[in-house]
Amino acid sequence: MTMEGCGAKCIKFLLFVINFIVALCGLGLIATGLLIKFGAVDFIPIDDVANLLNSQLLRSAVYIIIAAGGFVFLVAVCGCFGALCESKCLLVLYFLLLFIVFAGQIAAGILAALYTRQITDYLTNESRDFLKTNYNNTNTTTNEFATAAWDLIQTKLECCGVEGSADYAGNTFIVNDNLPYPKSCCPSSECSNNVVRSNGCQSAIEKLISDYGTIIGATAVGVAFFELCCMLLAICVCRNVDSED
Repeated sequence: MTMEGCGAKCIKFLLFVINFIVALCGLGLIATGLLIKFGAVDFIPIDDVANLLNSQLLRSAVYIIIAAGGFVFLVAVCGCFGALCESKCLLVLYFLLLFIVFAGQIAAGILAALYTRQITDYLTNESRDFLKTNYNNTNTTTNEFATAAWDLIQTKLECCGVEGSADYAGNTFIVNDNLPYPKSCCPSSECSNNVVRSNGCQSAIEKLISDYGTIIGATAVGVAFFELCCMLLAICVCRNVDSED
């Protein structure tokens, strides 16, 4: 069975072309997830940021993005075949799957916005407590990972503590030639002449999270736009198939 008319053929062709673009977007989501995992901003892997913020959600987000990219790619391939074969069942299934992905992206965007608002509170309170009491305390794996993450952040972003080196005051686990702050706070590895970076890391970390959020958000919005177009075109193709029955 074939659809008659130039308009119907154009819609089918557009659905195929846009689905092809969506398939590429799915691959783009996978690439974005991998870039974020291994350090898309300042070469700082997202796992280190997650360790610093003690956030399993942030750590899992990368794998969710990669999985979503793979799912979007498979759904887009399904849409391409549905458009070419003019299969109503395949197109309906495609529409439902695409709608689930679209709704999931909207929900994820809302959750991400709510989560980023909690970062300032976490840095101001829990992170400062960690620096005073558990930085370099190797009694747990969590402390070890968080300590390594702070060292990386302070070295890469050239900062010290949340608001400054005073955040380490009272920490008895620091081993740095009797200095009250770690070596990663020093402009050089020797910490010569008691020189320490005066700027805290809070604003730099918030910007880092914001940059990662921009990358994720821009990619998600772009993919969502094409998904919406595909859903509308899928409805049009199904209606044309129905008109021939």
